Formats: sequence, structure tokens, C-alpha cells
Amino acid sequence: MIPDSGRGKSGAKIRISAKTGKFLRIYSSFIVKNYAALSFAPSVLNR
Repeated sequence: MIPDSGRGKSGAKIRISAKTGKFLRIYSSFIVKNYAALSFAPSVLNR
């Protein structure tokens, strides 16, 4: 029973970290896109 619970905990940790990594990747790409849009918009508006 103890090994099972340990394995379950490590499995949950791996699953959570994978989910977090996916979220961070999406979030960072979203920030990069928004930053590019924000830095690009003024030059378009000034024209």
C-alpha cells in the first residue's frame, strides 16, 4: 500500500508539472504575441 501511494503521488506531480509546463508555454506565447502586437501597433497608427 505504501509503494502504491508513493507512486500515485509522483504520478500526480508529473501530471501537474506537465500541465503547468503546457500552460506556461501557451501563456508565454500569448505574451510574446501581445507584446509584438503592442510594439507593432504604434508604428501602424503613426502612419
